[in-house]
Amino acid sequence: MKGYWNERLGSFQKLVLIKSFMEEKVVFAATEFVIVNLGKEFVENPPVDLANLYSDMSPTTPVIFILSTGSDPMGAFQRFANERGCLDRVEAISLGQGQGPIVEKMIHSALTSGNWVFLQNCHLAVSWMLAMAELIKTFTEPDTSVHENFRLFLSSMPTKVFPVTVLQNSVKVTNEPPKGLRANMRRAFTEITSSFFEHHILGRQWRKIVFGICFFHAIIQERKKFGPLGWNIRYEFNDSDRECALLNLSLYCKDGTIPWDALVYITGEITSQ
Repeated sequence: MKGYWNERLGSFQKLVLIKSFMEEKVVFAATEFVIVNLGKEFVENPPVDLANLYSDMSPTTPVIFILSTGSDPMGAFQRFANERGCLDRVEAISLGQGQGPIVEKMIHSALTSGNWVFLQNCHLAVSWMLAMAELIKTFTEPDTSVHENFRLFLSSMPTKVFPVTVLQNSVKVTNEPPKGLRANMRRAFTEITSSFFEHHILGRQWRKIVFGICFFHAIIQERKKFGPLGWNIRYEFNDSDRECALLNLSLYCKDGTIPWDALVYITGEITSQ
């Protein structure tokens, strides 16, 4: 919008006009409106701060990661558990048909041992959701002994079958993939420890390769928005792919040499397929 009307109308009035005449542009216009009036940080997805989440938890109050397509909190969760020295006490299981009895046994054991339990993909265990709600309800009963170090973590896609009582009595956090190259790179370097990035025998060359892998992963993520024009076959690239590539990099370069052919093949042909 230029000229007289651009100066006369306020930003919200312009947004109303766009809603009336160019509805397909509303999302972009609303984003710009928020940036101008509130700040750019309000349209960016901040990284999940597990330390703050943990402070809101208790042995009887679980955390629920509400997933979206392409998101995977497991890597960040494992790093956080490692930082707190609890990685060896983590028990994780991906739910599915027939896993209910195994999970119940795992939780009952963790209640007394003080382990952490991570139940992944709860939306895939529809038939067990009611039993899960009843099990979590027992945490607060007087005759139930709960170890002070016990913690329960859950992850699930949005679904109508997830128990409302569990949602109401949990700490909830959405886990969405970052949008845009800048946000992808920011997420990557938030999750990479300074010791991994800075302290390596290869020095500056190592940091350049790490940056290159993160940038490559960000481009792969962004190409998904173009649908079949970006990728012939739909594949949900997520943070685990980047972490796998960096793990391979660390493994192949631990002696101070860079096997370029192997890295290009492993990262470009296997990890990213």
